[in-house]
Amino acid sequence: MVEGNKLEFVKKIRYITDYFLLKIPLPRINPNIISGLSILTSLTFILVVKHSSALGCALLMMTLFLDWLDGLVARRYNLSSEEGYIVDVTSDRLSEGIIFIPFFVPWFYLFALNNILTIYSFTRKRHVVLPLRHIFLVYFIINHL
Repeated sequence: MVEGNKLEFVKKIRYITDYFLLKIPLPRINPNIISGLSILTSLTFILVVKHSSALGCALLMMTLFLDWLDGLVARRYNLSSEEGYIVDVTSDRLSEGIIFIPFFVPWFYLFALNNILTIYSFTRKRHVVLPLRHIFLVYFIINHL
């Protein structure tokens, strides 16, 4: 299940964006390392968010950028694999869990739901999760900047 069976509209969007984005030069780095960096930016986010909302927002955007970049690099250099998919999804859930520590309610419940959806995705070989970090970014910008 490399990336699982995504919904058709997601596949169409990915096809269109990949057509353009895979032509730009990208670093030839292991996508799993990029996934690990997204966890580090999540940890840094919770350390600085109470002191600087702007820096916290920038770190949250960096986390989302790294999550996007790891998949793009994997597709660009044909490094997609079952192991890489598991590392990516696991790092996404870890990142969410870390980011939501300072914002426990209601984000913890959505995080728990996303973990259930992740388990469902693995058992059904169908990629179904909520884009919680993206939703959280919008929430954070509206309420903290």
